[in-house]
Amino acid sequence: NNLRHWVDNHMPQGFYTSGELNEYIKAAIPIAIKLTQMLVDETQTEPAIKLTSCNDLSIEFSAGEVIGIAALRTSQVIGTLDRLASLGAILSELFSGCVLPSRNAEAASGCLDELVLGANEDQKTGMLSYD
Repeated sequence: NNLRHWVDNHMPQGFYTSGELNEYIKAAIPIAIKLTQMLVDETQTEPAIKLTSCNDLSIEFSAGEVIGIAALRTSQVIGTLDRLASLGAILSELFSGCVLPSRNAEAASGCLDELVLGANEDQKTGMLSYD
C-alpha cells in the first residue's frame, strides 16, 4: 500500500464537515511524524533519495498505528536542502491531497515566473485581476 492510496482512501471528498477534516488531519499527523523521522534516520545512515510524491512511499500499519514508511524507488540521490524540499512536497500532498507541480512544470506553464520576473506592480496587478 503506498501513501498516495492512503490519502485517496482517507481524505474527505466533496462536501465535508470540519469534523471530518479534523479526523483526517488527526490520522495524517502520525504519518507525517513517522515520515520525518524516517528521513532524519535515513540521512544519518545512507544517501538521501529524492521523493516526488506520496506514490514514492509505502506505508505499513499494525492495529491502526503507523509502524513503518519506506521509499519505493531509489532513483536519484540528492543533497540535504533538496531533501527538505522533497519532504515539504510530500507533507503538502499528505495534508492537502494535491500533488505539487514540479519546478519544470511550473516554469513551463509560467504560472509564477511571469509574475515575478520583470513585472512592475501595475503589471502584476493586471495579471492577477484577469486570471
